[in-house]
Amino acid sequence: MKNWTLTLDDITRQTLTEFGSLTSKQLNWKPNSNTWSIAQNLDHLVIVNETYYPVLASLKAGTHKTPFIAKISFMV
Repeated sequence: MKNWTLTLDDITRQTLTEFGSLTSKQLNWKPNSNTWSIAQNLDHLVIVNETYYPVLASLKAGTHKTPFIAKISFMV
């Protein structure tokens, strides 16, 4: 778990280094209407990652129950 949190911290630092000095206009710029801006991509990642919080909290608390479907091996 420690390595995992260190990796997350490193990704956060890299993101701030790469995008932290951009203006709001730069973050929201889109080359065309079919492409997401940097801000939209980052917002999407935050929203998706937040869905993991309840699972992580239950794992930490020792109360996580694996869903039935997860017990079935995946077939290609």
